[in-house]
Amino acid sequence: MFTYEKNPERIYQKSFEIIKNEIDMEIYPEGIREVVIRIIHSCGMTDITKDIHHSGNFLAAGLESLQAGNPVFCDSFMTSHGIIQKFLPKNNEVKITLSDVLPWEVSNQTMTRSAAAIDRWFPSCQGALAVVGNAPTALFRLLELVQTHKIKPALIIGVPVGFVGAEESKAELIKSELGIEFITIAGRRGGSAIAASIVNAMSVLLKNSNS
Repeated sequence: MFTYEKNPERIYQKSFEIIKNEIDMEIYPEGIREVVIRIIHSCGMTDITKDIHHSGNFLAAGLESLQAGNPVFCDSFMTSHGIIQKFLPKNNEVKITLSDVLPWEVSNQTMTRSAAAIDRWFPSCQGALAVVGNAPTALFRLLELVQTHKIKPALIIGVPVGFVGAEESKAELIKSELGIEFITIAGRRGGSAIAASIVNAMSVLLKNSNS
């Protein structure tokens, strides 16, 4: 028989204890600390902290949007499935439009399905959360649409993963002057689990503040 921790709550608590022992969390403000811990917990990499970049008011913008009941728009099913919907403060709708993309829209291979899906939900994302966890092309497309329209999400969580376009798309987000709050992970690392963990951290912060 193997000897291992079987209690789910204890596994959760012990994971957070290990993270706090390995990283000096006192350097982060309290709310941001919760986000950073959950990012690390979602990927198992404590060194990822050096690559976390965010705008000055990203947390306040995200919390306010969720508390107002605004939806959460996602780039992929993987990202949306990682969001713990029962934690969302106002039963916020989690929206994904990949299934709405028609074959002819991507048949000429000048736009990916993930990017085309952004076009579907972008007109409705004013003041909402825009969460990109998988596709660099989705983040590029989101930035293009923000540049050419007056519509602005309250917060962009832009953490696509990969070797082609991931680093570049996040660099564009970091240096952009679009006037939108954001959080991202510079470089190739990222992914749907990290993206969802950021939303979940915000939900937990709101839950704790209201309890």
